[in-house]
Amino acid sequence: MNLSQDITIGQIESEIKLLQNQLDNKIEEYENAVRKLEELVKILNKRYLSKTEKILDEL
Repeated sequence: MNLSQDITIGQIESEIKLLQNQLDNKIEEYENAVRKLEELVKILNKRYLSKTEKILDEL
């Protein structure tokens, strides 16, 4: 944020709002990535458990 003497409160508020929106977008991207990773882990766990059960059944 550039804080020269000529800047107004409105300009500061506008820049803060812009930065908050950018942060909100990044947080949303992060949350979406986390959801995708959680889904991937569930799929991998199901496959692992399925293979483990098959091996145990063969014993």
